[in-house]
Amino acid sequence: MVQKRNRQNGVIRMKKLTAVPPVSRRKTASFTSAARIVTPVWATCMMLFALLPAAGQNPAVTTQRNYYDPGETVTIVLSELPGNPTDWVAIVPEEAPENTWGRWQYTRGIEDGMIDLPAPMEPGVYQVRLYLDWQGTASYDVADRHTFWVGVDPPEADQPEEPEPAEPGDDEGAPALPEIGGVLVWTSAPAYEPDETVVVHFEGLPGNRTDWINVVPAEASDRTWGDWRYTRGLTEGDLEFPGLPEGRYEVRVYFDWAGGGGYTVQQRHTFFSGPIPEGADAPVATEQSTYAIEQPITVFFRGLPGNDSDWINVVPADATDSTWGDWRYTRGRSEGVMMFNPLPPGEYEVRMYHDWDGTEAYEVQHRHRFTVLEQGQ
Repeated sequence: MVQKRNRQNGVIRMKKLTAVPPVSRRKTASFTSAARIVTPVWATCMMLFALLPAAGQNPAVTTQRNYYDPGETVTIVLSELPGNPTDWVAIVPEEAPENTWGRWQYTRGIEDGMIDLPAPMEPGVYQVRLYLDWQGTASYDVADRHTFWVGVDPPEADQPEEPEPAEPGDDEGAPALPEIGGVLVWTSAPAYEPDETVVVHFEGLPGNRTDWINVVPAEASDRTWGDWRYTRGLTEGDLEFPGLPEGRYEVRVYFDWAGGGGYTVQQRHTFFSGPIPEGADAPVATEQSTYAIEQPITVFFRGLPGNDSDWINVVPADATDSTWGDWRYTRGRSEGVMMFNPLPPGEYEVRMYHDWDGTEAYEVQHRHRFTVLEQGQ
């Protein structure tokens, strides 16, 4: 008999686990000496085979967030478990031996789902560990683990080097437009009603289990957590977020939190809850007619044909139509919102072009003028 304490709701319960019944020693007319030797070997092989995970199974555990306050409820996310009633999870200090129980709970046969456990009261670095089939194995082999922080700040990853600026494609200043690809994120609409579900599409992610998507007010710092989701290893897909109060928001993409990805935003997209600003129903327009020197430029666009290489270009107002400045592909969207970098003082235009891959033409479809003011104006 093997005993294991099950601590739930402050009550200690004893779980009685029965061993496999012994093979009967009673002789029968059909048994031979050889059969009595072979049967235990066959039974042992079958038992070992049963302990192996199913083909393609990859049991995984993570937490819904990577930081919790002491005593706060930790939501543990499970996927691709074999479904044994005595699969179990434990929260323990990161450096604890693998046979440490800590705060634990059986998964009760779920294969994909969530379990809540309270965070430890002592600040520090912790792991949630996944173990399989205690009743069948009585083993402390960790099937998967995930590190999170309680009451202390997670470490930040080193910031990547700034990318080299693109070079002109020819002497006329044609943009060296890259192939469609890279990390993309956008919402299904540029604006939503306050109680309307926000649908976020993402693609081009590296496929880490702890890549994550974060929805926050647009003015929030890159370290701010809002309503967020792990992508759970998907490289592309859709996520739904609940409706938001009126305002301007950003959806931000981060890579590999568990691997040290930190708060480096890989891609971002602006959208609105409630009415969008005046002028946003034009084919292309800026949110404001004037901007300060260090203020990002918000551009609305609509009515595009939906080509992957339709593009929006921000240039000085007196530049030729073949001049490219700060530009973005629309990635097949017919309408949306884009953020452009702050600009020096001056008069500027935002210009809309169609289908670079299909035309390589500089025919401006629509344009809108705006001003960046001198310091103090």
